[in-house]
Amino acid sequence: PSDKTATPVILSIMSQQQTRMSCLTCRSKKLRCDRVLPSCSRCTQSGEDCVFPGSRKSKTGRPRKIRELETKLVELEHQLAAFQANQQQATKEDTVDQPNTRETSNSLEIPREDDQTSHGSHPATLNLTLFDEDSLSVGLSLGHDSYHGSSLELIETYFDNMGWAAPMIHKARFMESLSQQATRQTPKCLIYIIMALGASVSRNNQVMARTLYQCAKVQARSTESKGEGQDSITLSHVQYWALVANFEAQQMMFSQAVNSLCRGIRTAQLLQLHRLDKKSEDSAIASAEDWIELEEKRRTWWVLFIADRLVCGTTGLPLCIDERETSTLLPTTEEAFAKGRRELTETLESALSLRSVGQSILTIRVIAALFFQHTLEHTSPISPSSRLEADQDEFWNQHRRLDNDLSLLLMNLPDAARLSNFPSNPDAVTINTYIHAAIISLHRGGLWNIRYSANSAGEDQWVSQQARQSHERLLHSAGEIAHILRMVPDCRMTFINPILNFAVYLACLVFIEDYLERQKQQSEDTAQFLLSVLVTISQDNAVAKSLANQVARDMYYVGIEVPPDLIPQIESCSLFLTDVGIITVNIAFRLLHSD
Repeated sequence: PSDKTATPVILSIMSQQQTRMSCLTCRSKKLRCDRVLPSCSRCTQSGEDCVFPGSRKSKTGRPRKIRELETKLVELEHQLAAFQANQQQATKEDTVDQPNTRETSNSLEIPREDDQTSHGSHPATLNLTLFDEDSLSVGLSLGHDSYHGSSLELIETYFDNMGWAAPMIHKARFMESLSQQATRQTPKCLIYIIMALGASVSRNNQVMARTLYQCAKVQARSTESKGEGQDSITLSHVQYWALVANFEAQQMMFSQAVNSLCRGIRTAQLLQLHRLDKKSEDSAIASAEDWIELEEKRRTWWVLFIADRLVCGTTGLPLCIDERETSTLLPTTEEAFAKGRRELTETLESALSLRSVGQSILTIRVIAALFFQHTLEHTSPISPSSRLEADQDEFWNQHRRLDNDLSLLLMNLPDAARLSNFPSNPDAVTINTYIHAAIISLHRGGLWNIRYSANSAGEDQWVSQQARQSHERLLHSAGEIAHILRMVPDCRMTFINPILNFAVYLACLVFIEDYLERQKQQSEDTAQFLLSVLVTISQDNAVAKSLANQVARDMYYVGIEVPPDLIPQIESCSLFLTDVGIITVNIAFRLLHSD
């Protein structure tokens, strides 16, 4: 009887369990619930509160995540509409100011090379254009988390492969600033140009380089348009202009590169970066700033100084920086800068005595660039169209001083700048190449002075001796540049600097001239090797491509064999056409052109 009584009770309980809904905890975890009161077995085991709903709830709206995504999508659509309106306005202004379509292609609007961006063949670049005048792209405007993608990869690529070329930004502080609030972050224009430079040396991301460069310029223009433009007078904007000039020079936009460099120099002078260590010390710079920031300012100034000397030396333009007005101390070693360790340094005037050039690689580059510019300035008055009536004693005294300075600098290089110790170090390669390029220019000028001087007649013995010495020095320095190229594991990356391409070009001309005069097989072989290096570099380098084409023309016209695909047209111009065996002493970037 008891079993018969219990059976209806059990059936009743089971019926209630079947009609009762699962508890909220099991439903949220999508687990099977046994629906036992007062607490199901799963909640009992886990110790959680077990609550059974009284009725089924109908869905009254979409999940929260979907609503948030819809809100973000609407915001992005508004940003895109605003950006397109701004671009249309900028395009109209550029069309009025610059009717030439080739010049307009370098305007501030986002480029559409081969309509790739507009047709969506490169979706990675599309997100980079979704910004207006007050915000970064979608990736950069969402905070530091977005830098874990391609943006962070491009920034790291810049510091790993190109940071040595302009060592003025403290990497640790820059990376830390990316996670700061928007008001304390590095300016957007500087972030973009760093990414553009990183993309320019990345085979997988080269298509993004021009777009990022244009984004950087738009952001800089946006900052300048706010208020009275005072927000664009900062250290970061000086660094931005220096890197923009670097990028433009690599892309053979030389006129724009010079303008950007001058803009950076004038902004730096407004910030008194050339007088950071003035003896009067009327401003408490050292106490108001930490040492790393002070050193970063010094380095930024000297990077601009190097660029000014190299650009003006190779183009014949007047200098923007007067070294006599510079009281800022020379930079410390790279290790001290990275670790924030104080080091004593000296002034430029003191360093030029060459008694001790110190251990700072950037300081050595400053001195090498200065001597490079002095050499080109010394040889610039020489031309075949005018006979030299100047004081020959003064010319040759200056010639010997420069030759001694360059030789002394080579002998006093610190261990970190010696190729015998670090053949793959880009700093060592750059410094030695600058010095040997200056020696080549100096002695080519000496030979030209002998050939065209009105006062050299009657001094046959001295003239022949000086000509022989200059010729030997030319071949030695050109051979050293060829030796450097044989040692460097990756010429494409190390010789990305246009001035280094220019040095390879000068070395190649030396061997072409030597072959023309003496028909030496070794000179022919070395010239062909240097041409092959320029061709290799030209795969990603517009400057090297132009120089390789010019070298191929010159080799072709003197009878040196060149690759079939580089054989120039007969009507193409060669430096050897007007006066066979004698070419112009000053080969400047103004002679280059795009092919």
